[in-house]
Amino acid sequence: MKVDFHLRRIVPIEPPCAVLLESDNVDDLLELTSKLALDRPPTIQRVDGGFLVQLGRGAEPPPGPTRLRKLAENLYLPVDAELVPALLDDEAQGLTRTRGLIFLPGNRILGFALAEPLPLSSLVQARFRRGLPWEAFPTRPDRAERLVEITFEEPEASDDDLFDPRSDPIEIGTEAPLRPEESGPATTLAGRAAVGAGKGLIGLGAMLGIKALANLGAKWINRTVERVPRLTEAILGTKGKVSGLA
Repeated sequence: MKVDFHLRRIVPIEPPCAVLLESDNVDDLLELTSKLALDRPPTIQRVDGGFLVQLGRGAEPPPGPTRLRKLAENLYLPVDAELVPALLDDEAQGLTRTRGLIFLPGNRILGFALAEPLPLSSLVQARFRRGLPWEAFPTRPDRAERLVEITFEEPEASDDDLFDPRSDPIEIGTEAPLRPEESGPATTLAGRAAVGAGKGLIGLGAMLGIKALANLGAKWINRTVERVPRLTEAILGTKGKVSGLA
C-alpha cells in the first residue's frame, strides 16, 4: 500500500536533537560543529546535499541549519512539524530498520546509512610538505687571535657650531628630557633577561657572519626597551636604538 506523507505545523516547538546542514562544503560543517560547544564530537551522517549532525542534551544550535526533532529512532522531523498520517511505534521502527529518514517540507525525504557515521577525522587531511634540503652552516670567517687596541675618535666641537642655524635649538638653553618612568621589578628582570639574550644573538651573528641572527637580537632589544624604557640608559645612554649587522 502506498501512503503519501506530508508535514503539518505544530505549536509549541520541541527542542532540537539534531540539525540538517544543507551544504556540501566541509568548511561550513566544521564551522557549525565549532559553534555547538559540545562535550564530545557529534555524530554526523552524510545525506544527499548536506550533513545530519546529531546533538547532545541541552545543545543550542546556531541560526541557519534546519532544527530537527526525533519522531522515532533514526526518523527526524522539523521541530515545528508533525507527520501526517501519524505512524505507530512499530510502523516507524519498521520504516527505518535499514535506513534513516528525514522528512522535510515540500514532500522531501532524505535518507542516510545507519552504520556509516562520518568521523570528523575524515574531513581534515594533512599533507606532507617537503622542506628545503639540509645545508651546513657556512664556515666561520677568519678573525684576529688577539685584540690589540680599541680607539674612539670623538669629533672636535667648534665655537661656530653654537651659532649654526642648522643646529638643533632644543639642545641650547633647555633642560634635559625627563627620564621615563621606572617599570616594576618583575618587568625589569624579564627585560634584562631579554636584553641579555638579544646581546647574545648579536654576538653570535657577528661571530658567524649571519646577518639575520644579529638583526633578530637587535629587534629583541629594541622591543624590550620600548616596554622597559629605563633599560635603554644602561645600554645606550639616555636615548638610542640598537641595530644589527648592515
